[in-house]
Amino acid sequence: MARVNGQGKKLYADNCVRCHGDHGEGNVEKFYPRIEGQHYAYMLRQFEWIRDGKRRNANPDMVEQIKNFTDKDMKMVINYISRVPVKKEDLAPSADWKNPDFD
Repeated sequence: MARVNGQGKKLYADNCVRCHGDHGEGNVEKFYPRIEGQHYAYMLRQFEWIRDGKRRNANPDMVEQIKNFTDKDMKMVINYISRVPVKKEDLAPSADWKNPDFD
């Protein structure tokens, strides 16, 4: 597992940090989405759709950046970033928090 995470970390550093940030925090001003805290399956599906041209609203720079990723590369980088801990100040409210009732 450490080898896979090491390869995923390198792929992330080489291909994703510039836009998504060190921890996947994104950049609101440049419309780069926050990916930290996202679920593995969701990110894997989105990455694949972007890479394979199925997602029509994808940033063309990202499409170009990941077009040569193999399925293994894709899984390694998503495995890595989906496990990066979210900073405490960026976590969702605690489990005892409830949505407000609306009538």
